[in-house]
Amino acid sequence: MDQKFPVVDIALQSAKQVFGFKVGIGLTLAFFVITAGLFFALFWQISGGDMSVLQAMAGGDFSGMPDEAPSGIVPLFFLIFVVFLVGYAWVFNLWIRFGALGAEGALRQGAGKSISSAFVTAIKLVLIGILLAVVAGIAMLVLVLVGVFSLEDAAQAIKPSLIEALVTNFVLLAVISSVYAVFSSNLTQTALGSDKEEVGPPHVFEFGQVLFLLNAVILLPLVFLELFASGVLAQIYNFVGSAWLTAAVPLAHGLRYDWQRQTFAGETAEQQMFGTDEE
Repeated sequence: MDQKFPVVDIALQSAKQVFGFKVGIGLTLAFFVITAGLFFALFWQISGGDMSVLQAMAGGDFSGMPDEAPSGIVPLFFLIFVVFLVGYAWVFNLWIRFGALGAEGALRQGAGKSISSAFVTAIKLVLIGILLAVVAGIAMLVLVLVGVFSLEDAAQAIKPSLIEALVTNFVLLAVISSVYAVFSSNLTQTALGSDKEEVGPPHVFEFGQVLFLLNAVILLPLVFLELFASGVLAQIYNFVGSAWLTAAVPLAHGLRYDWQRQTFAGETAEQQMFGTDEE
C-alpha cells in the first residue's frame, strides 16, 4: 500500500462523509439548538427580559446591560459554559469515532465512557485553544511588522482591503492548522478510548494541510461575503459553515487514524478496537 499520506483524498473524504452520518448530523444540530437555547435564556435573564437590550447584545452592544448582574448569574454562566464545552467535546469525539470506526462503531461506546472522554477532551481543547490564541497573536504581530496589517486601522474599525483580509486569514489558517495538527493523535486516542501508540510516522505537516483545506473552504469565501455581501448572508453562511466544520474537522482525525492503521499495521481501526469476526 502507498505510504504517502493522501492529503487531498482525506480532505475530500472528510468533506463528503459528513453527510453520510445522519445520526451524527442530528446529534450535532441538537447540540447547537440546545446550546443556543441555554445562552438565550442566560442573556434573557441578564437583560431582565427586555427584548431591545437583548437584540442590542446580539449585535455586540452591551451598553444596555444592568450595572449589577442578577443574583446567581455568575455560577449559571459558568455552568452553561461547562455544559457547552463538554457537549462540544462529546460531539467532537463522536465524529472522530465515526471517521475511524464507521457509523456503528461511533455509537458503540458506552454512555459513561463517552461522557468521561468528553470531559478530558474538553480540557484538552481549552488548553489547545489558549496555545492557538498565543500563536495567532504572534502571527498577527509578524503581519503588523511586515506591513500587511495595521493595529491603528483595527483600532479605528476601518474595514480592511480584500488583499489584507485574504493574506491575514491565509497566514492565520496556515499557522493555526499546523500547530493544531500536532495534537491530532492525542485527541484521537482520547476519543477512541485507546492507549495504544499510533503506528507509522505522525504526518503532522500533512494533516495540517488537511485541516487548512477544510477550514479554507469555509473561511476564505466568508471574507468575500463580509466585505461585499449583506451581514445577514454572511452570518447565515458562517453558521452553516461552522456547523459543517464541527463535524468535518474531527471526522478527518478519525480518517487519518484509520489510514495509519491500514497502512502501517495492516488492519483497520475497527479491527484494532473490536477485533475480527473470526476472533
